[in-house]
Amino acid sequence: MRTCLNLVTLQRGLDPIVGIKAAAEAGFQGVGLWADALEAYVEKHGSLVDVVAALADTGIQAEEICYAAGYMWPESEAARKAARLLWAVLTHAPKPVSAGN
Repeated sequence: MRTCLNLVTLQRGLDPIVGIKAAAEAGFQGVGLWADALEAYVEKHGSLVDVVAALADTGIQAEEICYAAGYMWPESEAARKAARLLWAVLTHAPKPVSAGN
C-alpha cells in the first residue's frame, strides 16, 4: 500500500515544492497537489519545471490534482487549461510548462 499526503493538509496555498519535500521527509510516497497552488507557482516562476524536478528528485508521485475547475465541461477553455495542468504534472513533463501552453 502506498501512502499519500494531500498538501492542503499542511496549508492551503502552500508552495508545492515545500509540500513535496515535507511529504518525502515524512515518508509519504505520493502527494495530492492543488491546482490553485500550481497556477500560483506558474505565475510566480513561469513554469512547473521545478515542481516536476522536485517530484523526480524525491521519488514522490503526484497522485491527484485537486479541484481543477471546469474539468467537467470538455469544450470550455477552463477544461483545456485544467487538462494541460494535469498532464504537465502527472506525466512529469521534461520541458517547461506554463498554464498558458
